Amino acid sequence: MLFTITTAGSARQVFSQDLELKKAAEVAGVKFAVPEAYMLGQSSDNRVAFMHDPTTQIGLFVAVPDQLADDKYLTNLSNNLVSHLWPRQNGFSWKIVPHTLDRKVSSYQTNAGTTKGLSGKKFVQTDYIILKAQGHDVVVGLIATFGSELDAQFLFDVKGREYSIPGWQALFHLIASVTGERFDEQKTRRGADQ
Repeated sequence: MLFTITTAGSARQVFSQDLELKKAAEVAGVKFAVPEAYMLGQSSDNRVAFMHDPTTQIGLFVAVPDQLADDKYLTNLSNNLVSHLWPRQNGFSWKIVPHTLDRKVSSYQTNAGTTKGLSGKKFVQTDYIILKAQGHDVVVGLIATFGSELDAQFLFDVKGREYSIPGWQALFHLIASVTGERFDEQKTRRGADQ
């Protein structure tokens, strides 16, 4: 299993098997590897694994829904994830922005999208990929905050979405560890630009 990321014009190869051996984890019967620099945290939901990079405002997650991953599920999941990174921040309004499936990140992908959240002057975005892997429907993604208080409403309202290079790099590692796929540079670039 080979995963290639391009950073600053040079290609770097990462073997997902090495990641699995170093930081193996499991949630609701789905095995995955915690990406480098991320710490696995405690979750109040035994079907959601949450990881965060202590040096950034970025979190990753693996969720194994026991129901359809519809808008209500994704909104509840986003509220759960926000409570891990920003425990004192609540009262988010959420909207789901589905992605087109013409550009997939994974051959196991069944759906993808973005959940945008706004609470006062804080904007939060969750990017998710829904996979059919290891005999389960699995929601894998990242959550991050973007912009300043002045930008929050604009970022929530705008049709597009924000992008975190370090977040997506870690997310590709996480997806590879769930699916066992080999990713190439072209596929990772296409998927991140969805």
